[in-house]
Amino acid sequence: MDRFETYAESNFIINLCETEPSDSLSEEYTEWVKIFNIIAKKSDLCIDSKDELINKSKENPRLTRLIKCLSEGGSKLKVNKKHFDEIHSDKLNFLKTETPSPIYCLSSPIENINCGIFVTDSRNYLNDFKEIAGDSKPSSINKKKQRSFNWGDQFLYKPPLNSIIIIDPFLYDNKGTLKKNLFPILELLLPKKKLDETIHITLIAKRTQKYSKEKIDEFLNEVKGYIQTKISDFKLGMYITPGSMDLHSRMIITNYFYLKSDRGFYIITPSNTFKDNDFSFKPLCTNLSFINEERKKLAGYVSRCNNNVEAQFAEQRQFGDKANRLLDITE
Repeated sequence: MDRFETYAESNFIINLCETEPSDSLSEEYTEWVKIFNIIAKKSDLCIDSKDELINKSKENPRLTRLIKCLSEGGSKLKVNKKHFDEIHSDKLNFLKTETPSPIYCLSSPIENINCGIFVTDSRNYLNDFKEIAGDSKPSSINKKKQRSFNWGDQFLYKPPLNSIIIIDPFLYDNKGTLKKNLFPILELLLPKKKLDETIHITLIAKRTQKYSKEKIDEFLNEVKGYIQTKISDFKLGMYITPGSMDLHSRMIITNYFYLKSDRGFYIITPSNTFKDNDFSFKPLCTNLSFINEERKKLAGYVSRCNNNVEAQFAEQRQFGDKANRLLDITE
């Protein structure tokens, strides 16, 4: 079973159990149950104090149930007060995690956390969790039924991020529409505020008949030039997989969501028309196993590129920076 990497202060958990919505048919209650289950049943859960929970459980049946879940095969519990002390003394300690997609639940807000990870608190958790625990939603565009297309409509939620992977087998074949497609997508993804962390951006495409080292260098330099107009601290790299690799998916993966585009990321044409297409947006908390599986597949593709598996593929296949947290590459 895949588990969330969750860090929750005991006072957050106590408040969560004390603020259970009374209307079990309300949308608020549905959202609350999702959050309760993530903490009680689906996480590798790190807390600052177990004693606090036990003491308060005598007054709250829901907290008693949560503790019972922890002891009967629910979330795997560990206590590490030192980690919570460290994040309060230095915000960069939020990044000392096992995965690139941690969930932090604090008792009170900490101002100006700009690490590209999810942090909520007892006051705002119901609204904040919607960004990573919303429902998966498919959508379609049909040029016979609509007059325009906007990339922004496909990103249903915009949670924090510090890592991006964009996969399209024909990513560099459509350089002429960068300003209509890839650049607006990056505009939507890149943080508006400066992060206290380097952003990792990886592009993955396959070797097509249009491949040449010069073409990839030119393409990557143009993308890099655009990103430099938005942010300064980033690493950008690109992988070209051999044609023999089964790379068909067109997707975007970030720390907290996945977006699939059936016909890729060149929907708007040079003549400003657009192609019919189906999209699927999947937030992390309702699709953890699926997203982890996709990440593993991509890590496999990248590993084969780095290790020169196909002897017949002698051309360069890795360009720019290798680093991406979502691929478990931090060099």
